[in-house]
Amino acid sequence: MSLDYTMFKRVNGKIILDRDGKYTADEKVFEKPDKRKEWTKKERRVLYNIVVNSNKTTYEEVAKKFSSAGYKDLRPVHVELVKRVISTNNKHKYINNLPLFGK
Repeated sequence: MSLDYTMFKRVNGKIILDRDGKYTADEKVFEKPDKRKEWTKKERRVLYNIVVNSNKTTYEEVAKKFSSAGYKDLRPVHVELVKRVISTNNKHKYINNLPLFGK
């Protein structure tokens, strides 16, 4: 088995390798797709605007609006990411697929 960044967990301030998932069991984890979605700027902009203008930002509500706009393959992790982008005021970086944190 090859190493993956998701195998490492921070426990009591130390980073440890968690091969068997002992520390992951209590975390909220998102399903990984078989094929990674390739986002366009237009899709990112539409998703951002849907989330920022929603009364309730539940995945179900956002997914319904996203699909009615003609897009597909939205997952809960995408909605959570956009919520984080909004809270950190990184719209430009998100839309242009730039690193959200750091330089």
